[in-house]
Amino acid sequence: MSQTLFIFLSALLTNVVSRPRHPHHKKKDICCGGTHVAYNAMARISHQFAYDIIGAHVQHSGPVDLAISPYSIISVLQALSLGARGQTKFEIDSQLKFSSNRNHEIMKCSLDSFQQESNVTVLVASRLFADEPLMKCLDPVFAKELKYYYDSDVEGVPFSKDPATAWKSVNTFVEEKTNGIVSDFVNRLDAAQLMYVNTIVFKGQWKQQFNTSLTRHGSFFPAPRQHIDVPMMTIEGLFRSITISKYKYYGDNLKVVELPYSDEKYNMYIFMAEKGKLNLSFMESIINQETIPTFKTHYLEDQDRPLKVVLPKFKISSEIDISRALYEKGVKKLFSRDADLEGIFSEFPVHFNKMYHKSVIEVTEEGTTAAGATSYTLIRAYEKQEEFIINRPFVYVIHDACNNMVLFQGRFYGRNLEED
Repeated sequence: MSQTLFIFLSALLTNVVSRPRHPHHKKKDICCGGTHVAYNAMARISHQFAYDIIGAHVQHSGPVDLAISPYSIISVLQALSLGARGQTKFEIDSQLKFSSNRNHEIMKCSLDSFQQESNVTVLVASRLFADEPLMKCLDPVFAKELKYYYDSDVEGVPFSKDPATAWKSVNTFVEEKTNGIVSDFVNRLDAAQLMYVNTIVFKGQWKQQFNTSLTRHGSFFPAPRQHIDVPMMTIEGLFRSITISKYKYYGDNLKVVELPYSDEKYNMYIFMAEKGKLNLSFMESIINQETIPTFKTHYLEDQDRPLKVVLPKFKISSEIDISRALYEKGVKKLFSRDADLEGIFSEFPVHFNKMYHKSVIEVTEEGTTAAGATSYTLIRAYEKQEEFIINRPFVYVIHDACNNMVLFQGRFYGRNLEED
C-alpha cells in the first residue's frame, strides 16, 4: 500500500509572568513524583532529553537563545508508542525506559496534577488531526488509550480535499489552547494526512515579585569583551543560592539560584559561570549528570539567604526540527518508510517526515499590586546582603517538583532579545 506522511508539530508556550490564576473546577491534591524508581527514572529521562536535543540543535545553529519543553517531547513520544509496533516501538521504548504501562500512568497522573488549584497555571492539550478518509480506519483501541492517558482527541479534517480548511483547524486549536499567544502556527500548506499537535502553556506567579520601578537597562556580556544593553529586573528577598567551587580546574565557579513561584513545587533555576569561562554546554552536562533534585538536596538545601537578584527581562521564541536529535538518539524507524505504526492505522502504513517543536518563553517582572509590595520591604531589614547579578549567558530550567520533571529548559545569550 502507499505510504502516508505523518507530520508532528509541537506548539509549546511558556509565559512566565506574575498573573493570578482564574478559578477552575479542581481535583483533589495530586502529586506524582514520589520516590518510586519509575518517577526517578522519568526525572532522569527529562534531563537527558533536554541535554541531547539542545546539544544537537546548537551544533548546527551556534550560540542562540533557546527554549524547549522536554515534558512535551516525552509526552508525544509516549503517546505515539501506544500505536507503535516491532522495532519502531522498541526504539521509542528504549529511549523512554518503558516498564509496562507505568510511564503512561505517570503522564496521566501529571496531567491530573496540573488541574489542582494553584497560582501557577499549566495547561496541556493535544489533538490528533487525521485526513477524513482515514478516520474509518483509526484503531479504536489506540484512540481510547490516547484519550485515557493523554486526554487527546482525534479530529477528522480535509487534508487531501481542502488543505486550507484543514490547516485552519490546526491553527484554531493552537490559538485557543495557548490563549491566543501563538497564532498562525502553520503558515504553509505542506502535504500531510496526519498531524499530532501538543501544546503546553505555563503561567507562573513569582513567590516574591520583581519591582517594576527598579527595572533598568544594564550591561549583559554575551561573550568576552562584548556587551549589550538589556532591561535588567531587580528583586531583593530570601533565595536559595550557592557558588559551587569544584570546577576550579576549569578556572571558574558555577553559580546557581532558585527562583520559586507562588506554588513552590514549581521553580526556575538559573545556572551561570561566575567568570564566564564555563560554556553553556558544559553547564548543561553538569545539570544532566546531577539533575535538579540532586542540586536541590545536595547544594541548595538550607541555603536561604538575603539576596539581591538582577535578572534580564527577556522573551525567547524557538522553532526547531528535533528529528535529527531523536534519530541520533536511536529513534530511527519512526522516520523511515518502513516505520511500524500499525496500532494507529492497520490498513495504511504511516511514518514521520519531520518532528517540529515550537516554544515561546517570556520572563517579566509583572505581578499583582498587593503581592508586589511586601517582597522588597522585607529584605531591607537585613544588614548583610549578597548579590546575584545575572549578566552573562546562562542556562535556565523550570522544574516541576511534584512530578519530578523538567517542564522547560533553555539558554539565554541576549542576542535575540525582544522587548515589549
